[in-house]
Amino acid sequence: MSEINISIKGRNMKLTESVEDYARKKVKSLEKLLGADEEAGIFAQVELGKEVRDQMSGDIFVANIDLDIAGEVHHVEVEQSDLYAAIDEMKDEMARVIRTSQEKKRDLFRRGSLKIKEMLRGLSGKN
Repeated sequence: MSEINISIKGRNMKLTESVEDYARKKVKSLEKLLGADEEAGIFAQVELGKEVRDQMSGDIFVANIDLDIAGEVHHVEVEQSDLYAAIDEMKDEMARVIRTSQEKKRDLFRRGSLKIKEMLRGLSGKN
């Protein structure tokens, strides 16, 4: 199974070790979705930040992730009022993006295989 190389940085806030460990653990949990077929390397750039909107709404936490899987980059950005909730939602959304991408690739492969099979049937003269 390939391992995700993770880079985490903070924006407008100092990241504590516990926050970094939590984010790293959540991103690492995506490895099981990727499987062993991704040999070219997987890189994740995570940015966690705090934005002050106004006095009434308080602080908003932003979690961004750019996941590079063999040159194919997936991006997710979420906003929450709690930093840990933002990290959880970021991980869940990235898992959905990965599954969707894998399904599209699988469907494309199956359609291509079906076309080849139809062509070979046509060449053999059998129906």
